[in-house]
Parts: sequence; C-alpha cells; structure tokens
Amino acid sequence: MSCSGATSSLTPADIQATLTALTATAIARDIARYAPACRAVYVCGGGARNPVLMTALKDALEEESLVDCTLSSTDALGMPAHQVEACAFAWLAKCLVERPPIDLMPVTGAKGPRVLGALYPK
Repeated sequence: MSCSGATSSLTPADIQATLTALTATAIARDIARYAPACRAVYVCGGGARNPVLMTALKDALEEESLVDCTLSSTDALGMPAHQVEACAFAWLAKCLVERPPIDLMPVTGAKGPRVLGALYPK
C-alpha cells in the first residue's frame, strides 16, 4: 500500500494505529460531551473483538474523566457483538410486516410517528 502527500513517510501500521486512536478519542469525547452521566458503553461489530481498540477506548474514557463508565461488548447484554446489525435489520423487517407507527421523533426529527420500512416488489 502506498500513501501520498503528507502521509508518505507513514507505514500502514502507523496509519491504522492513528485511526484506532482517533476512533477511541472521538467516541469518548462525544460521550463526555453528550452523555456525561453515562455509566456503561457497549461495543458491537468487529471493534468489539479488537483488543487494541477496546484498550484505547477504555483509556480514552478515563482521560475524559468517565472512570465510572464500564466498557463491554454487547455480548454482556446477551446480544452477540457480530449479530447486532443483523438483528437491527430483522427488527426493521418485523416493523414493515406488522406496520406499527413508531415514535422516533427525538431520534430522527420526524414530525410524528411513522411506519418504518417499505417493500418494492419487482
């Protein structure tokens, strides 16, 4: 892999380490900013199986004075970290079939409850 510009002297390992640190720092800073009373962070996806990222995130949480905030994968909640995305899509499919209006206004900014999903047969 080659890099151009200002990063030309950096190795792929340096770049990946920097991106890992950036990810952990950004997550911890936003938790401190938007959820300072947070007491638990649950990680899913491939990052939950990345010990370097998990250690960096734990350290970043401590740097943001979130020392009482526990860090775990979603496995601790009974949801395997590698299945969260699949479960989210399954839930959306269930909503499509059952058609309940869902009030996600605080999350999505929608003007009222909405039925999630659509089906476009060929």
